[in-house]
Amino acid sequence: MPKDHKLFDQIQQAGRAFMEARQDTRPTGEETPEAPQPEDMFFVLVQEAGRRIMDLKMEKLAELGLPELSVNMFQYVNVIGSLESPNATQIAAALGLTKPSVTAILQKLERNGLVARERDAADRRAVRIVLTGKGRQVMDAYLDAHRAFADDIQERLEPDAYARLVELLARGMGHV
Repeated sequence: MPKDHKLFDQIQQAGRAFMEARQDTRPTGEETPEAPQPEDMFFVLVQEAGRRIMDLKMEKLAELGLPELSVNMFQYVNVIGSLESPNATQIAAALGLTKPSVTAILQKLERNGLVARERDAADRRAVRIVLTGKGRQVMDAYLDAHRAFADDIQERLEPDAYARLVELLARGMGHV
């Protein structure tokens, strides 16, 4: 992965130019650029995938009337929903953050009506974080954005190619 910003910018520009040329969106008369190296193209494609998912998330938030919600807060809601009534320590561990930094975001989520604090029925000293109805809508939007991205890729590929892509990504990520 590129380490300095100039190299990063050059790889991005080369990747974009190559992608535009493949999609015939470059002005006529311009020379088709040389294909970037596979590792550079992979970098550009992963970055583009992240950008597309981010755009889908922001669209979903706007549909819910929550365009001011940050992507980090979006991720917190997803983690809270997937852990089912965690405490702040569990949320911090899941996100790899400190409890104080998590507490600050939880306060914002609570002010936005996305989470509520509830006393643990088994241990009245403990406080659990639960999603509100609005918070569940945000979690659904988070998941919908990821599904929409996957569906878009799946529609562009033959079924065997999509299955192979998933298999290769899983292997490359160390999940196989």
